[in-house]
Amino acid sequence: MRDGSVMSRIHQPAYSIDGHIVTPQAFYEVACDPHRSVVVEACAGAGKTWILVSRILRALLDGAEPQQVLAITFTRKAAGEMRERLEQWLREFAASDDEARVRALMERGLAAEPARRASVVLAGLHERLLATGRAVEIRTFHGWFSQLLRAAPLEVLSELGLSPAVELIEDVDDLRADVFRRFHAEVRADETVRDDFFALVQSRGRSQVRRWLEAAWLKRVEIERADAAGTLVTSVESPQELWSGFEDLSHPAARLRRLAVSGLLAEVARGLGAQSAATPRKQGGLLEQALALPDDLQALAAARDALLTKGQLRKRLDTPGLIEATALLDEIQRAVEQHDARIEHLRMARLARVLLREYAALKRQRGLADMSDLELCALWLLRDATLAGWVQERLDQRIRHVLI
Repeated sequence: MRDGSVMSRIHQPAYSIDGHIVTPQAFYEVACDPHRSVVVEACAGAGKTWILVSRILRALLDGAEPQQVLAITFTRKAAGEMRERLEQWLREFAASDDEARVRALMERGLAAEPARRASVVLAGLHERLLATGRAVEIRTFHGWFSQLLRAAPLEVLSELGLSPAVELIEDVDDLRADVFRRFHAEVRADETVRDDFFALVQSRGRSQVRRWLEAAWLKRVEIERADAAGTLVTSVESPQELWSGFEDLSHPAARLRRLAVSGLLAEVARGLGAQSAATPRKQGGLLEQALALPDDLQALAAARDALLTKGQLRKRLDTPGLIEATALLDEIQRAVEQHDARIEHLRMARLARVLLREYAALKRQRGLADMSDLELCALWLLRDATLAGWVQERLDQRIRHVLI
């Protein structure tokens, strides 16, 4: 905790403030004080929720109205547990005696005399909150983002493709069938998209392509932001960017025809073919046949098969230039694999754009927003200097205590 405490468990319960071991009472005096801004670090099950609800209780006792307290957590379950615990405590304190209330307040960091004074207020706190008709705001992050979205300027919502009366999608899986139906309609209608799709299906299989597309849909924010930043397409480099010797080739396998490469391989083939042993002579002949194949990829595969087995140089092969030749073949093979990976990546990038565009169009058509839309809207509002000031002013007018 900075200007406060760090709570940790090392072998046995221990409490520290700014790295200094303290008593539990001293720790809770700082951690539960609503006048301090604190960060509490602790392992799971150490009592962080207890501290959050205790701080809410202390803030209400200090005079904050329930609507002036905002608590934010990750899940609805956690938010529900916090509401339930606060309600339970308020009922129990209203029904308990003064001694029990003083003891509870001292456990939450108050000294004895302030705890006795606050005990009277605590006894009537439940009734006071019921009379106001307002509740402490305990929300999930996305629930709070949704509140920001509804107050956002129209131009921001327009930029994000959202409307003020947007409806939150609870489970995006409910839209899966409609999204992919629209996507496949685009595949049928657009020749370029169709070529990309069926090329991937042919090489990888329909089920694998579907899994990739679904993964892209689930990572839509990352993909869209990478695309907007210009890094999506360039994230898989071409062989020309990685290795020298491929700069002016349309396909890396064409390097096999370069005089320096083909000449070395031909020399190795002759050296092996001139030997008396059967194995070198046979593999030399196969290498010579490989170099005569008109298709570059077939020639590369056959040349590697002549000299290598399972990626390793075949036994009983030895001739001048053999090691250099196999190293060149390995380099060309790596470049071919890099080339294929890049082509595959570019195809998937184009298909992902279509899929995500159709998903966005479906949401606009139905007036929907998902969790990622809420995150982007909150990010947009809070990172823009003018809008961030406007948001902070609105929050400052209403919120006195924020607990996360």
